[in-house]
Amino acid sequence: MWRVATKMLSNRTIFPAVQLNDGRILTSGGLNDFRSNNVTSAAELYSPSTGQWTSTNPMRQQRFYHTMTLLSNGKQVLVTGGQIIVNDTSVPLNTAEIYNITSGTWTNTSRSMPEKFGRHRATLLKNGRVLIVGGNVSKAYYYDANSSSLWIPTGPMTQSNRRAPTVRVMVDGGVLVTGGWTTPMIGLSTAEIYDPVNNTWRKTARNMTTGRAYHAAVRLNDSSVLIAGGYSDPASLASAELYFPSNDSFVRIANTAFGGFYSFVTLLSNGYVLLTSGGDANGTCSAITQLYNPSTRQWSNTSSLNYAREGNFAFVVSNGVFTCGGDNEGQVLNSCEYYSPI
Repeated sequence: MWRVATKMLSNRTIFPAVQLNDGRILTSGGLNDFRSNNVTSAAELYSPSTGQWTSTNPMRQQRFYHTMTLLSNGKQVLVTGGQIIVNDTSVPLNTAEIYNITSGTWTNTSRSMPEKFGRHRATLLKNGRVLIVGGNVSKAYYYDANSSSLWIPTGPMTQSNRRAPTVRVMVDGGVLVTGGWTTPMIGLSTAEIYDPVNNTWRKTARNMTTGRAYHAAVRLNDSSVLIAGGYSDPASLASAELYFPSNDSFVRIANTAFGGFYSFVTLLSNGYVLLTSGGDANGTCSAITQLYNPSTRQWSNTSSLNYAREGNFAFVVSNGVFTCGGDNEGQVLNSCEYYSPI
């Protein structure tokens, strides 16, 4: 069942959030008004123990479509790229910032990113580096705090300019990158694996069964990866599939109830996956949420959100799922909800 939780201090959509080691959630930036195209630098922290939001210092740069990654030292959060709006046009950024969790302050990284990134992904690797991939950029990079260069290029990707892909770290430490779009907004079906030891990329043995961008993905307990929803011009997608590392291929499974992008899939403690539906190609969002059973590979409806939304975040908190923000039909939200499977 979903119950209403304390609202965020700011309305925001198309923004990231990161869960800290003490359980708190840090969020920053995003769009807070579509009509004025206002992009915010505001940041805030949610405490599961008190159920309250508190403000922290704002970022040095307003941004949306950026990333936030908790670094391996557990003391800092890396923010990369994103976009601002100039004269009604989205402009990508090459700036990056570090948030000090203890002091609550932001500092620019000593070097800017080598290229401008937006609609990209950032993922913490097992070696402590952060892989930066996707966006309107032909290369991938990794962030290494121990290197004077900070941003080091990887070997060439097999598919460049992946806007809005998904990225998941596999059990063996490799990184699966799926889909995205180039131009026009037709979803890519290609996928590739990054090897952080050799700093190289290779194509998966088979493509996804459906080309998609803005989709959701989560690694399951059996090491497979569940991929659901997304968009490929002109429609949002209800299709779903599984990636199996054992044979490096994808298998189509049952469709979800609502074709949505900017949706979330969250692995629960019982091995099931909770899907929040997101929005369709017309900007209409669904309040439908579903549970995926990995044993049967089927979806079943569970209780609906109190507020339909897309562009939100979702995290496992206290054996449930906590989601906040996003938008619906042009209205930016600050509402939050908590899902309890019991």
